[in-house]
Amino acid sequence: MDSQTPSVPSARSPVRSRERSGPDVPESNRSRRAEAGVARIRPMSHATTEPFASRQIRLTAPPRFDLEAVVHAHGWWNLPPFRWDEAGGVIATAAEIDDLPTDLSLSQPSPLRILVEWTGAAAEPAVASVARRMLMLDSDLAEFQRRCARPRRLRHVVENGLGRLLRAPTLWEDVVKVLCTTNVNWGGTRGMSERLVKSFGARTPLGHRTFPSPQRLARRRPATLAGKARLGYRAGALSTMARAIVAGELDLAAWEDPAPATEELLADILTIKGLGPYAAASILALVERYDFLPVDSVFMNHVTNVHFKGERPTRAAAERVYRNWGRWKYLAYWFER
Repeated sequence: MDSQTPSVPSARSPVRSRERSGPDVPESNRSRRAEAGVARIRPMSHATTEPFASRQIRLTAPPRFDLEAVVHAHGWWNLPPFRWDEAGGVIATAAEIDDLPTDLSLSQPSPLRILVEWTGAAAEPAVASVARRMLMLDSDLAEFQRRCARPRRLRHVVENGLGRLLRAPTLWEDVVKVLCTTNVNWGGTRGMSERLVKSFGARTPLGHRTFPSPQRLARRRPATLAGKARLGYRAGALSTMARAIVAGELDLAAWEDPAPATEELLADILTIKGLGPYAAASILALVERYDFLPVDSVFMNHVTNVHFKGERPTRAAAERVYRNWGRWKYLAYWFER
């Protein structure tokens, strides 16, 4: 099944509006984020009374990297366990890193530095790897950015060095959140994410709850997942995926391997019950494969208004708009104004 209603907030939907560009976020959007309960996140204290003291490392940011723009480029910042501090410029979450519940926050104290702070027993290399994944620090987007120099609606990409999307600490969390965007509006997606975290997440040293791991969810019956998280039909798909991962029958790490052809990976994703073409395209983008478009009602509305003067095209005609973008189709649509 796939979404036919607004799913992941985009530049065309209310939660994100034009937020991806960072500095020009309208005041109304900032107010909406405050109303949604986005709390002020303070840097972790180094004089903590918790079992684990806060530690920190600094990573090198790519040229023209803007943490706020990356956060706002994708709606995950609005889904628990993520917490975004607008004033402080800190994105925080709770994650199981090497199976260890960890409090994690990322900020950008200077243009070329990312400050990574964490509380928990996770080792520094594992934390650094998670931070790099979340912010796509190793992504090479130079070709996409160069191609954005000519189209008027995409010039802001090359001007501001855009193209990265905020990702979860694990692909598992990304996949489950994509599943929770299907056939539901954004409020429903946020509610499911919040209930999954609250009901099944592990508690961190600072008292937050992580996004539940496959191991934690595999122990639960689909009826329990459906009841506590109000997942509807998604509970069966979630339970099946979690149990397949625990049994060694599904390896999400293979989805992040750049070697197989994108078409091959697409076919693998589509074998998962509950993941249709829209969800598959969204997951592919989160493993840096942008060949396919996430066709849902948000996509169709955008193409209708921007490219067809309000007259709704066929799906085939809508997809042809981005045909010349080749392996960058998804990003060309996603960042188009």
